Amino acid sequence: MSDPQGPSWTAARGAPHGRDRLSGDYWRLWTSSTASNLGDGMRLTALPLLAAAIDPRPLTVALLTAVTHLPWLVFALIAGAVADRVDRRRLMIRLQLVRVTVVLAFAVLLMTGNVTLVALLVVAVTMGVAEVFFDTTASTAMPAVVPTRHLERGNSRLFATEITANEFVGPPLGAALFAWRSTLPFWIAALGHAASAMLLARIRVSFNAAPDEKTSAAPRPSLRRSIGEGLRVTRTSPFLRAWTVMIAATNLARAMTVAVFVLYVLQLLDGNELLFGVLSAMVAIGGVLGSWGAERTVQWLGRTATVVTALAATIVSHILLGTVVNVGAAAVAGVLIGSAVAVTNVVFVSVRQAVVPRDFLGRVGSVQRFVTWGALPIGALLGGWLAEVSTLRVPYLTAAGIVAVTAAFLWRRLVDFPTQPLSINSADRGL
Repeated sequence: MSDPQGPSWTAARGAPHGRDRLSGDYWRLWTSSTASNLGDGMRLTALPLLAAAIDPRPLTVALLTAVTHLPWLVFALIAGAVADRVDRRRLMIRLQLVRVTVVLAFAVLLMTGNVTLVALLVVAVTMGVAEVFFDTTASTAMPAVVPTRHLERGNSRLFATEITANEFVGPPLGAALFAWRSTLPFWIAALGHAASAMLLARIRVSFNAAPDEKTSAAPRPSLRRSIGEGLRVTRTSPFLRAWTVMIAATNLARAMTVAVFVLYVLQLLDGNELLFGVLSAMVAIGGVLGSWGAERTVQWLGRTATVVTALAATIVSHILLGTVVNVGAAAVAGVLIGSAVAVTNVVFVSVRQAVVPRDFLGRVGSVQRFVTWGALPIGALLGGWLAEVSTLRVPYLTAAGIVAVTAAFLWRRLVDFPTQPLSINSADRGL
């Protein structure tokens, strides 16, 4: 087992830290992501608070989380095929404008005082569909704005800022604004998506791979065939297959706990809306630390030891929440889970972007998101059901067991990092 160490890779241990600067287009992408995720963080905090105010039962609150992520099960594979067939940057801009329209319309409805649980679910589904297509396409952009040797650096900085905006700044700010005036988080979210669209429009490079003569001359495969190509590439790579299952298990476990966390704070910790926002931000603190330090951690420990540590921290955080119920333990657990998720994301996504050809990144990424993000609504409903029939502690302990068993079962393939780009045969390319 070895880490990717080819000429396009930074060595996993003891490699010198690159000194050349990241491009202006990278920083425009970075800023666009920051603006969008700040709006997302406020909106995603305000929605469950509204749901809890309308109907505080665990299954009701969990239903909102499940519906938010349900589009990944329905549209993820289609989104990947679309991302590999159209102008990716233009699609991202249009999707941001859709988000602006939906959030503004909901803010106006909220001002009238006529918001119901049905309205919340409709907004959650609509924004979820836009998120599927936007995030799938956005995951293909990094190789266009940074060289392959700097993928871990570019991803670590991007993920750190996404987490800061989405989970650290956004949730407490959204909770505070919601407590002051319930419409404010949605007005600001709309501004964030609009700013993101304008920044994407200023990026000069194409997010699409430059076509070669053979692929240019060949007829474009059908949408169904494009989806099949992404499935075959993922299925035939033991590394991609193992990590897809591992992240799905981690997301299932995480969704079980997040779905009822607002009730965990309000009922078990006897907290309020502000405490919910602050404790949610603890996950972001860990995520920032993990993302920002991921490149150096990999250089210091190597990819294998880094993954071991991250998965162990994930398990410990769930056990802590399920056994030690106080504000301090919840804060520590949040930092642990945030850093663990961030580190594993940087490592896996960087390897995937390096070994999967650019013209296949959308399809392959969508297969993984279909499985991994598709686990979120299932986990949310499972967590809500477990809390309903037992106690709010049970989803956390169950989540720890799911991650531990999956990691033990897949361990050898998880750390068998590919050393060369994947070979895509002519059949998979539709030639």
